[in-house]
Amino acid sequence: MKNKKSIIVFSFFLTSLIGLSVPELMANYNFTNSDRKECREEFNLNFIKASEGIKPPKNMANFYCNCVENALITGDTLSTSVNFCVNASYTRFKKWYESLR
Repeated sequence: MKNKKSIIVFSFFLTSLIGLSVPELMANYNFTNSDRKECREEFNLNFIKASEGIKPPKNMANFYCNCVENALITGDTLSTSVNFCVNASYTRFKKWYESLR
């Protein structure tokens, strides 16, 4: 079961990086509704792919994308935002992660 937790944490981090590699999000920090929608879609698709079929909780993509948007707007760098929001999302959904054990 320890491997499953490692896979989930790694997949979450990988999903975060892939979801934010969208050029529009990196090029400007003025998020549009289209950017928000794309972030959530990419997050969910990449999470499922990276975790080999495990679907994230219903609001995880919303929480993560809102976190990144707010962090970037306040002046954080992309890498700092990703790291902070991965940790914040893991803490927020810790019970869900623990239920996978």
